[in-house]
Amino acid sequence: MPIMEMLARNARVRPDATALIEREPGANRRREITWLEFDNLANKLANALMAHGIKREDKVALLMMNCLEWLPVYFGIMKTGALAVSLNFRLT
Repeated sequence: MPIMEMLARNARVRPDATALIEREPGANRRREITWLEFDNLANKLANALMAHGIKREDKVALLMMNCLEWLPVYFGIMKTGALAVSLNFRLT
């Protein structure tokens, strides 16, 4: 099953199940999002990118620190049909 279909299926079948967990070492903090939240974040970003003219096969730079939102942003880019170009924030 293609990964984009897996995201949509999990959001539909297991909307309240935990999809992603972020733990901050040493701070005893934890954040998590469900499959439905993950899919909704990705869809919102995809719609915003398309509203700004991003289209299939465009390249979109992704410069973010490692965080919970990284994957929904990556998937949002992919949902537009564009290519995500991940940049290492440590090299900027």
